[in-house]
Amino acid sequence: MDIEEIKEILRSLKIKYYTKDKINELFNSLKSIKAEYVARNDQDGAKKIWCLEQILKIQTDYVHAFNLLKAKNTIKHGQFLNR
Repeated sequence: MDIEEIKEILRSLKIKYYTKDKINELFNSLKSIKAEYVARNDQDGAKKIWCLEQILKIQTDYVHAFNLLKAKNTIKHGQFLNR
């Protein structure tokens, strides 16, 4: 996966529909792209990839937290209905 595809995914916020495997694929792609920049001694390029890694991490953490809250509310609502 190239950097432009990854940027588009991050812009579109489609990350919430991705499986863990797909998210890991994105992280691995960014890691290998960053390694290429580091090998070429391109610090600016490597920093840009690091920023994309952080954006991906923030988005995945946010989606995970949201899903936990949603599940917790569903459980509470179900317990309330069962009373």
